[in-house]
Order: sequence, then structure tokens, then C-alpha cells
Amino acid sequence: MTIRDIIDLLESQGEWVNRSCTRDRILFGDDQTEISKVITCWVATNKVIQYAIEHDIHFIISHENPFYLASTSLPTLIYKAQKEKEALLKENNITIYRCHDLWDVYPEYGIRDSWANTLDLDFEESHDYSYYRYTNDII
Repeated sequence: MTIRDIIDLLESQGEWVNRSCTRDRILFGDDQTEISKVITCWVATNKVIQYAIEHDIHFIISHENPFYLASTSLPTLIYKAQKEKEALLKENNITIYRCHDLWDVYPEYGIRDSWANTLDLDFEESHDYSYYRYTNDII
């Protein structure tokens, strides 16, 4: 199975994602790599990448951007950390895909619905694909 096969499967799930304006994309690597293992995480930290290296995993699905915020005046330490992370990924043939917009709103399992269920308040049912659930049940 290739990384592209998994990305295509993910992208087929989210009719609510505006594909022309989404954060969901490959941030580093190649979508044609053949894989047999995947890591999913909130953010691909150096510890996550090291785990991938140690366990021969070449695909990481990260909810947040693991390369920090882009800027025209990026602090030197952040710039160096980005470059070190990219070198580690390149050297070990690891691809990172950011799955944010699909993940947040995925019915029942996404952040919006799972937090609403966890809080056990009377949230209104969501009938759209917004990032919001509302309740007036706060004591």
C-alpha cells in the first residue's frame, strides 16, 4: 500500500473539507512510498519521529503542523529545529501528512463531537460541517 492510497481514503471521507483551501496536505516526503505501518499523532515531535525511525515506520499522520509557524522573521532556534527535523525525515524516508480539517469535524470521532460527548452536557446536534457544537447547559 502506498501513502497515496491512505491519503485518498482519508480524503474520500470528508465531503465537508474544502479541498481548495485546506490544511490537510503532505508537509514533507513522498506519497508514492510503499508502507506497511503508520503513526497517527497530535503533532509529530522529535520523539514521534525517533519512534518511527526505531520501528521502521515511514508515514506519520499529524493533526498539527510539526514545523512550527512560518514567518519572515523566524527565530534562529526555531529555524534550526525545523531544518534538523526535515533532515531526520529525509534521511529516514519518512512522510508527514497533516490531517487537520478532516480530523476535527469527523462525525462522532472528531474533536468537535468527541469533546461534546466527553463533557456530557446537552449539546445541540450538529447538522452542518462547522467546527462548533453549542450548549446552554452550563450551570
